[in-house]
Amino acid sequence: MQNLTSSKKNILIIGAGFSGLTLAAILEEKKLFNIVIFEKDTVGGIIQAVNTDQLILEQAAPSLLNHHKLEDFFTKYNLRLSPTLSTAKNRYLYYNKISRWPLGILASLILTYKGLVFLLIKNKINTLKDLSVQDWSNKYFGTDFTDKILKPAFFGIYASDIKDLCAHLVLSRFFNINRQKNKAKTKGSVIPSGGLSNFLQLLRKDLITKEVQFIKKNINTEEIIKLKQDYIVIFATSFADFYKIVKTKPSIFLNFNDSTEALKWTELSNQMQNISLIKVHLFFENVKNKIKGFGVLFHPKNNFYSLGVLANSCIFKEYGPEYNEAWILKQNINSNEQETEILNKVAADRLQLFGSNDKISKSFIKKHFDVYPLYNQTLYDWLQITQFQAGYFATGNYWGSLGLTQIFLQNETLAEKITDYAKH
Repeated sequence: MQNLTSSKKNILIIGAGFSGLTLAAILEEKKLFNIVIFEKDTVGGIIQAVNTDQLILEQAAPSLLNHHKLEDFFTKYNLRLSPTLSTAKNRYLYYNKISRWPLGILASLILTYKGLVFLLIKNKINTLKDLSVQDWSNKYFGTDFTDKILKPAFFGIYASDIKDLCAHLVLSRFFNINRQKNKAKTKGSVIPSGGLSNFLQLLRKDLITKEVQFIKKNINTEEIIKLKQDYIVIFATSFADFYKIVKTKPSIFLNFNDSTEALKWTELSNQMQNISLIKVHLFFENVKNKIKGFGVLFHPKNNFYSLGVLANSCIFKEYGPEYNEAWILKQNINSNEQETEILNKVAADRLQLFGSNDKISKSFIKKHFDVYPLYNQTLYDWLQITQFQAGYFATGNYWGSLGLTQIFLQNETLAEKITDYAKH
């Protein structure tokens, strides 16, 4: 590393994905830090894209949920935020058949009544305590809504059954009375011009011009302990990489009340389940079967191989004009499925969805390992006892904020904590 200016605090960010790069950009604006980023071979982490002459194929997250703070952030980089197409307003669930709203009239009326009753509860966040999403929803909104709406919706988003999801982790942000109102000019999903992967490439180049150092490096526990003498250290890695570094000497990095809590932390860490996914992009010859909307999320009872499918070219104009789909499958990390096997699964799902199939002209398959953790009670308990020693911080989707927008908002709060620490 280069010699860093002594008048500023030194910061080391481990990881150059969305979490690490956006946090670096927020911190750099404060002009208080010398920032070094350790990156792997590929900038952007799992956010990569295949760019053709006509369209963009994002291999991971296809978009962001817009927020006024995101709008302000992208404005600084002169990037336009593209809203969704009008067709994207149509969003579908599959519960025995494809539908925008699987509930009947009576069930919808009952749901409306239960919703009005729930609105009268003063401290809504307390309703989440010690419950799974399924138990919470059954209790306050009924089994019909839970099974036919919430289960397929969350199965597609979290790649998990709602009986396993911790209600407090998944839902508490919606009932946080201190949550700032979203004043975004454009509501809903957006992408920056050029796509998310392109944005992260531009962000990295901009950070370099502002003297942020990027070093390609895989580091070990002892090296981080040594660097901590001169740096504020921020983990912006996957949970798997974080645990690999911390597990040998957790008490060096984390603050435990006693040895029992330290043992409990290790026990919970070993119980954490990470979600691995496959994203399959499909193009067709003379396509007849089309999703005329955002996409379809599948109920687990219908035994699709996939969690859901996105109709890319119906969501953003940058993802078209040629009609194409992105199928998301959950995968076993020990699985070594070949491309043919994966495509056969998707073809079977298309047949179940449409009743007939179309000839595939092109396909792009991307496997993502350890994308995010299962948001279950284990993760919640782990977060309650994971407190860092002074000078260590972390960001990412395993810190209780799933989704790129939530990570960005988390980074804004984290940047203030880091700044306060540096000043004192």
